[in-house]
Amino acid sequence: MATPFGDFQSEIYLRGTTGERPPFTTDLAGLEDAAREALPPEAFGYVAGSAGSGATARANRRAFDRWRIVPRMLRDVAERDLTTVVLGTPLPAPVLLAPVGVQTIVHPDGELASARAAGGLGLTFVHSTAADVIKALALGAAAVLYGRPYIYGLGLGGQAGVEHVLRCLLGELDVTLALSGHRRLAELGPHVLAPAPE
Repeated sequence: MATPFGDFQSEIYLRGTTGERPPFTTDLAGLEDAAREALPPEAFGYVAGSAGSGATARANRRAFDRWRIVPRMLRDVAERDLTTVVLGTPLPAPVLLAPVGVQTIVHPDGELASARAAGGLGLTFVHSTAADVIKALALGAAAVLYGRPYIYGLGLGGQAGVEHVLRCLLGELDVTLALSGHRRLAELGPHVLAPAPE
């Protein structure tokens, strides 16, 4: 069996016990703030902007926030399987890098760095927001396209930044799968979710 993606979180924790901190935030939601501080305003505006007034992006966020993953303890989830098949193609995880053009605006290596980071993890890079990945899969998606966060990683650290973001996402996905009491993506369904308290 391949090394579980969730081992990345353990690796970060163990390094932290010796005072070593990761070069970029592990809070995928916090990437936007880190990128805002590091990127020129034009580059950040290109990546962070939503179409029109941003109403659709806000509505999508609210829709995902209405659901919670139900933790299920005392289950044998030591070995987990994130593999899936999309359009007949086997994938190591249900994450594909979404097409985002003009990546050189955030880092000089642009698409090359993103493609190398994705390839190094066996993920698919598609040319030109992890708990949410579980929610989307539970609601019937076979895989998700992952956009802005990896571009923030690109802007913060080139290939290493993209790889860091992807490893954080995959680690979070792997651990969340375990915490939801499941070993395989095929076990996910609407039963994994519960409405969020209002």
